[in-house]
Amino acid sequence: MSIVQGAAAVNNRICAVLGCIALWLHINYAGPPPQIPGEDISGTYNTIARISDTAVLAPPSASPHSPLWLETAMKTWDAPSLAQQIEEDATMVPVGKGAIYIPRFSDPALEPTVQINEPGGKLYKWGETGKKYTTLPGDYSVVLGSGSINQRIVKKITVEEGKVAPLIPDWCGLTVDAVDSNNIPFRGPYELARIDELEAYGRSYGRDYTLGERIKTWILKPGLYKIFTAGGGYNTLTNFITVRLIPGEFVRVIIIENQKDQIIGGGVVNTGALSARRKSNWNRNLNVGGTITFNSTINKTPPSNSSNVTNISFLTLFDLIYKKGSNDWETNVFWNEGLNFSDLNPSNINYPVDVFRLTSLWIWRVFFPWLGPYVRTQLQMEIFPVYKQFDKNDFNHYFIMLRPDSSVDEIDDKTLSKRTKPAFSPVTFEAGIGANIDVVSQDNYDAKFRVGIGYSQTNQWSQIILQDSSSAIASYKITSADTAQLDSALKRTHIILQQSEDMDLKSYGPEFGLALNLRAGNLGIARGDFKMIIPVDPLINKHMVIPNFDVNSTISWTLTRSVTLDYMFQYQLIRKIKQQIGVDVATHSLFLRFSFNSR
Repeated sequence: MSIVQGAAAVNNRICAVLGCIALWLHINYAGPPPQIPGEDISGTYNTIARISDTAVLAPPSASPHSPLWLETAMKTWDAPSLAQQIEEDATMVPVGKGAIYIPRFSDPALEPTVQINEPGGKLYKWGETGKKYTTLPGDYSVVLGSGSINQRIVKKITVEEGKVAPLIPDWCGLTVDAVDSNNIPFRGPYELARIDELEAYGRSYGRDYTLGERIKTWILKPGLYKIFTAGGGYNTLTNFITVRLIPGEFVRVIIIENQKDQIIGGGVVNTGALSARRKSNWNRNLNVGGTITFNSTINKTPPSNSSNVTNISFLTLFDLIYKKGSNDWETNVFWNEGLNFSDLNPSNINYPVDVFRLTSLWIWRVFFPWLGPYVRTQLQMEIFPVYKQFDKNDFNHYFIMLRPDSSVDEIDDKTLSKRTKPAFSPVTFEAGIGANIDVVSQDNYDAKFRVGIGYSQTNQWSQIILQDSSSAIASYKITSADTAQLDSALKRTHIILQQSEDMDLKSYGPEFGLALNLRAGNLGIARGDFKMIIPVDPLINKHMVIPNFDVNSTISWTLTRSVTLDYMFQYQLIRKIKQQIGVDVATHSLFLRFSFNSR
């Protein structure tokens, strides 16, 4: 081996040793690579959002569902699941902070506001349900629910840095829709009380569907609740319904009220389990029901009193609902029909019930969550004609027909029946456009304002009115030649019918509404509703304008846990227009209510 080759081998060995030393130093003393920008969601952050993890929590004592009570409850919500709500909230959690997520059962604008307090009780943040609230790490208390301060629900929660802590909803949601006997939603009053704890939650109202109002959501503790007629006692045995609220569930209740605002029926109408599975933006419901009865009476003394009567009635309800994004469109068809005829003769049909109504409402919830423009239309009519007739055995009978001015038009002894109302009369068309505005919404008070323009037109033609007495006849307008015939007819079987003037009644103008709510802690609750409609036709006819007013206010003082004092004021002013009757009534009511139970 030459000297040159030996030197090259030594150099190779030295380089290999130095390379090994450099590699060893790099492995042991090199710093970590720079972190990837963004937020790591692969750990507990994402685990908390999965319902499969939260559902294993022990079910509340009032819940019959175990162990997957939360999955069962979420099927009743008018909102996505808890996991989906968290995923859809794009609120970013800053570095060094965490977040609290408060789930919603329905539209957040319909639920009471929530507040987040620091450990010392100081208000930290407040707002709506269904969103994340970023906070510094630490312990907090969340106050939510309906009622006075002491009735609200308080939940304690610990926030960790970089994590979202969702509240597990073991409270309940409740909506109460007030309708009349024709299934028309209206602002019917009612009161709510928890009867297993003897705790009153106060008075509320239904919705005016024609003005785009929606049903508010009660957020309550689990328990047994009574919904009863406004002004009734807590222990009333009439005009009430009860509903049990299960932890985590959203319950929908409907109450039926009569013209005196008394509850005559109601119950749970839908748990929401079916609607939660629907994927389409369209939803339709069709309900058709009816009855057929046949009565036969055979009288041999005399046989002429024998009869066969057939009664047929049916009710059709059809709802077509479209919801997508900020658009809500709902169309309802209500058709209630009843008919009867005798001796299996369909030619002599009577229609004791004949109502057809088509209602459509479109709400565009755009720009701001507190602004809700709406457009409404409604068409109502009576479809079939009505006849007044004599019995087939009345051989000596008279129809005395009167003109609108009460003079005699005709005395008819030939026909058995007269048409008193044509088909499709009367017919009423209503339309309106406006907006509902949430002026302010705070924990202890809120105010809502409504503004719009309404139009109503009613047409009636060829209507004949049944008169019970001969005093309706203007005797001074009868000629001497007709007097003898009239006297003879009045002494026999007769029916007096009077023609009414055709009606074309139009009413239109701006309408305003204001709703105020004040919750004064444990002292009580105050509520006021003010509605004003300004008719335009007096301006056109150069008459004095008198707005129509409708005022309802309630003040409820909580004297003790089981004793409340309520004051209610109502005022209604409707000016007289043509055939309409004017109204000017003020009502003051005072209720001292108490209850006692010993267990």
